[in-house]
Parts: sequence; C-alpha cells; structure tokens
Amino acid sequence: MAAKNRIRNYLPLGIGAVLAIAFVVLVCVLAVKHFLPNPTEGKDNPSLKELTCLQFSSYTGEFVEDGSHDSVQDVAAILVENPGTEFLDRAVVTYHVGSKTAEFVITGLPPGKRAWVLESNRMVLEEGDTFRLADSSTSFRSDAVLETEGLRVTSDGINVTVTNDTKKPMENVCIYYKNRHSDGNYLGGITYMLTYGTLQPGETVSKASAHFGAKSEIVRYGYQTGS
Repeated sequence: MAAKNRIRNYLPLGIGAVLAIAFVVLVCVLAVKHFLPNPTEGKDNPSLKELTCLQFSSYTGEFVEDGSHDSVQDVAAILVENPGTEFLDRAVVTYHVGSKTAEFVITGLPPGKRAWVLESNRMVLEEGDTFRLADSSTSFRSDAVLETEGLRVTSDGINVTVTNDTKKPMENVCIYYKNRHSDGNYLGGITYMLTYGTLQPGETVSKASAHFGAKSEIVRYGYQTGS
C-alpha cells in the first residue's frame, strides 16, 4: 500500500471553512439516522445490525476496491463503522451524489472496526456535490471465527504461512484479511482471501500474496475440523 494514498475531507464549494465543516458533519448525521434503526431501539439493542456513516471524503491514491491499484484522484469515499456485535459479511450502500448514483460495497468488517470505502465505479467528486442516502442492504454472520489458537499465521513479507497446531485435520483452511490506511482505519471495502486446502496436524503451508504486508490484519478465519 503506497504511502501516497491520501484521504481529504470533502467540503462543498462557496462556504466558509467553519460553515463547511458544520455542513459536512450535518450531512453525516443525517446519513447515520437513515442507516440506523429507531434511535431508542439501537440504544437498548447490543446486537445492532446496521452500519454507521461517520464521514464523507475524497480519496487520492491507489484504487484498491477491484484489486487493480490504479492511481486515482478525488474519488468519493465514506468512512463506515460496524457498531454492532456481529461480523459484517457484506453491505451495499448507495447515495445520490448530485445527479449521479454512488455505490459503496463493504465486506469483512469486524465489530467495532472502521473502514474507508471507495466508490465502486471510481466516481470523482465535484465541488458542490452533496450526499443523499438512496438505499442500503447488509448481511451479518454470528458464527465468524475472529480468533483461533489452533491455526498459527506468520509472514515474511512475501509469503503467508499457516500451521495447524491442533491434533486433528483442518479442512478448507482460509484466512481473510484487510489492509490499514495510515490513519489506522481499514482502507477499502475489499477483503482479501488466501486458501490453503486441508492441513494435517502439525502441517505448515505457505502462500505468496501481493497484498499481505506490514499493514495487513486478519479479520476472519475459515476452516472445518476433521475427525
């Protein structure tokens, strides 16, 4: 992930700095109200199954959502948070932005985590654009394995190595990971996956990955334990 990646707060044209900041905050708050259930329900429900939009911005850097890492400039981006207790498998959120429609796809977001999500079609923001929520859908999973002592993962910067530390075979082994932006939040709605097949007790397997590095973080493990 290149150091040149930059996220800039998006401010409409023709408004003073203070008023512009207040306007962006107001738009975000309105979006949050649309995202979440009735506020009284959310307050009393620890398993809130929605997302929170915290901020709208423009992004300049590598476009990560399709794996191309092409250089882009001023692409629409939103900062989303999973405030619930379940793992977000996938969400699709659309906004009306001026006369256009922006689509944001979020995958693999653990509870309490945040991610900068880039508009799927690389929509470039223009001065004066505003965001109006059009639609959203979410899918969560309660059985996601977020931590495991049975599967050990190490990396040398090129290869990602997994070891079965249990006394039983592990089938369909895979790891899901995301990369972090320089501000500590995940960068991109995309979630990467590495598959390892079946690992016998004590077996170690390595896979090369072009995306796994110092800023990578495993967000979920997948496997079935054999007899």
